[in-house]
Amino acid sequence: MLDELVGVFTGQNRRDKNRAVCTGAVLGFLGGAAVGGILGILFAPKPGAETREDIGNAAVKGYETVKEKATDVGSKVTTKVSETYNQFKDTMSDEQREARRVARQARRAARNVAEAVADATDDVIEEVEDVVDEVTN
Repeated sequence: MLDELVGVFTGQNRRDKNRAVCTGAVLGFLGGAAVGGILGILFAPKPGAETREDIGNAAVKGYETVKEKATDVGSKVTTKVSETYNQFKDTMSDEQREARRVARQARRAARNVAEAVADATDDVIEEVEDVVDEVTN
């Protein structure tokens, strides 16, 4: 009883009921299809040999259709993968060029900063030398 109350509040009862209905419908459909197929074969207006030949031909035709569709899908997938790879490669090339450009700019900026620091250091050294000369004289 407690489980039923919890199920009412959580919606579990409804999900269980829907699952049972769907399962029953699927099983009913499959059973009906099997019975219909068997009855169709038993009461077919053709003799057994012809019916077996028709079934064999239908199986071969179905196999060929599936084979063609699989080949088409495989071809489309291969094409799409190739296109995607080429787009990725092109994008990466663009990104790599941009990264190289930014790296060159960063090297130039670092070189400029290093030169400015070196110049400032030289100026400070000269000033220190001047102060030392004044103090020692």
